[in-house]
Formats: sequence, structure tokens, C-alpha cells
Amino acid sequence: MQMPSRNAWLLIGTIALLCALETWAYHSFGKHAQTGIARHSLNVQEAQRYIAAQSDLVVVDVRTKHEFSGSHLPGAINMPLFELYNQASTLPSNCPILLTDIAGARANQAYKLLRRLRPDIAEMYYVNGRLLSLPVAGAADVISSP
Repeated sequence: MQMPSRNAWLLIGTIALLCALETWAYHSFGKHAQTGIARHSLNVQEAQRYIAAQSDLVVVDVRTKHEFSGSHLPGAINMPLFELYNQASTLPSNCPILLTDIAGARANQAYKLLRRLRPDIAEMYYVNGRLLSLPVAGAADVISSP
């Protein structure tokens, strides 16, 4: 077995040093989510109760425009996950926000991103489940396009 050359060791050392510097820079200068705010996920039943109890709730559907045009919750606004970074500043900070999608995965990602981009939003939750197919208290079940 042949030992790695001096250049190979130099390359390995340089890569290790760059990784260490990147990690240090991220932890030193990276914008972290507020640690005092707990992560909030609601199952479908909790989300239904929450929607019924909130009069000023902003429901943000993070699915694509095509998915949203097929069906969505009444009063929901469409803000696709891939556009959220650019549109986050348009969300009000003085109203509770509920993030939803078809199953919860994109809503969870949107929640994490918004926690970093908009730490001023005090009350934010995401639905972990399929809220779109279930009735919402006080509203039509789902708005569907023909």
C-alpha cells in the first residue's frame, strides 16, 4: 500500500481547516432563530380549534400556485415555500400566523425559515397533517376550482 503524497496531505489539511473556519464563521456570525420561542406544531384537530378561536388569524398556504389553485382553505393566502424568503416581509407581525401545506413538511420548513427571517412575529404555528381535506369550523370545507 502506497502512502499518500505530501500534496495529498496538504489538500486534506486545507479542506479540514476550511471546514473548521466555516463552522466557526456560521456560529459566530450566522443569524440564529430566537431561542426563547418554542417550536409550535399543531395536529389537524388542534389547528381546527385554533382557527375557530382566532379572529385575526393569517393562514399562509406554502404550496405551489398550481396546488393552491386546485383547493385551499377559505381566506388562506398563497406564499409558496420557494418564494417565502422574498415575501416574508409582507406578513404582519401583530397577527397570529398559521402555516399549512398538504401534509406538514413544507409548513415545517416555512416555520423554521420565518423564525429566522421574522423573529418579530410572536405567534406562529404550522399544521403537521392534512388540514386541507377536513372541515374548518365556521367556514366551508375547502375552496376548490372546477
